[in-house]
Amino acid sequence: MVLTPPLLRRIALNALNQETTYKRSLRQKMKRTAMDNDYMIQVLNSCFIDDILDSSKSLCQA
Repeated sequence: MVLTPPLLRRIALNALNQETTYKRSLRQKMKRTAMDNDYMIQVLNSCFIDDILDSSKSLCQA
């Protein structure tokens, strides 16, 4: 499977939409993710860890 830039962007946007601890707009979440590594890890965990535990969903689908 080749991860093209549009596919990576879609995965990142779905991960940001799925993360619910920071109740802000998508644009503000993107900025915070770029500046705060701890928040970036939290976003990735909310996307991938939940999906590994619940294998009935595909990755990062909101």
